[in-house]
Amino acid sequence: MREWAIGIILLYLLQACTNVNTSKKGDHESTRRVRSLDDLIAHQTDTAALIRSIEGSPCVESEYIGFVGRKSYVYASFQRLDQLISDTAWLKLSYNSKAVMKAYAYWALMKRKSALLPVIRDHLKNDTATICFISADVTSSWAIGYFISDLK
Repeated sequence: MREWAIGIILLYLLQACTNVNTSKKGDHESTRRVRSLDDLIAHQTDTAALIRSIEGSPCVESEYIGFVGRKSYVYASFQRLDQLISDTAWLKLSYNSKAVMKAYAYWALMKRKSALLPVIRDHLKNDTATICFISADVTSSWAIGYFISDLK
């Protein structure tokens, strides 16, 4: 039920962003269109907003989720954040209070083959916080320590 509510809210937000009035006093009225989720995220430069969207997720999500394989807003936020911040910033995010952010921080540094990966691995290897993972239509729950030991 919770996934349906989130889905409906996301659809409403996407619809609301489709037509944005950008008119100014004295100018003719114009509108711009946001074509897709990728366009919405691709132009985001507010790292705090991207971090909040990841922190707000109850699960670590793969690029496509659900039975029909819809594009994940959380994963798109993660990809965009990964383009904007440094390895050191990801290391700082590994100390975040949200377990989901810790997992994404490790994942980002692992993808980059960062020299900081051993530091974050040592920091998180005994973390017992349990988080869920969604890939396509499969959901599983693991402790963060297990997650990082499984990713290589």
